[in-house]
Amino acid sequence: MLLFDNLYGRLRQHPLRGAAAVGQPAVVASQGRPVVAVDEKQSDDLPPSVDFVSIDHRKSIRVAVDHLAGLGHQCISYIADGQSTTYSRRSKSEGFLEAAAANGLTQCHIVMPPEPSERPQFSGKELAELGRRAVATIMESYPETTAIVTFNDMTALGAVEALKDLQVSVLDRMSVVGIDGISVSELLTPSITSVRQPLEISAKEAVKCVAEQLGGRRIRKDIYVQPELIVRRSSGRRQ
Repeated sequence: MLLFDNLYGRLRQHPLRGAAAVGQPAVVASQGRPVVAVDEKQSDDLPPSVDFVSIDHRKSIRVAVDHLAGLGHQCISYIADGQSTTYSRRSKSEGFLEAAAANGLTQCHIVMPPEPSERPQFSGKELAELGRRAVATIMESYPETTAIVTFNDMTALGAVEALKDLQVSVLDRMSVVGIDGISVSELLTPSITSVRQPLEISAKEAVKCVAEQLGGRRIRKDIYVQPELIVRRSSGRRQ
């Protein structure tokens, strides 16, 4: 069993019995092998033989918005990226709108700054730059914003640095919440409130699904791993 992004070449080289795949699960399924799609799918209609394991991305964004709404924030901006065709990022954007509506928030905005490159995956520096660009847009177009949610923690880092440059106090004037739970979030000043996404649990569930299929299970499974809010110093009650 292998976990990898590009399956075509590997299928020719390895006698796989099953795979947990990010990106092209149908390729392995078409070879008659057990397969699990991990955190990504092109549509809601996966082949019946393909299990699906993912972080609950809608829940991740809902946890962040609920946290901020509970602190009294009415005007929240969500920094998304332009890769809205991916399942995880599309789910976060949709989840943000759902969470805003559920909390009765009518002054919420999705901000998608110009992307630093055409690659589907960005470096940490590029993700931080997205946050910096988005803050400039928010302060110019949505100055009533009192809280920001970002699609990952590196973007939150860039947002915090941009707010510092603009002399906008993080916590007193603007709260910031990231999504990922990477360790660097707790080392910053201020430390960043984040919604932790336990990828290690996703990996274990994916391996378990492959083993179950190899053992004869034929009923398809969808598993959504639950996120966890970690409150730090970048989010507080609306002033």
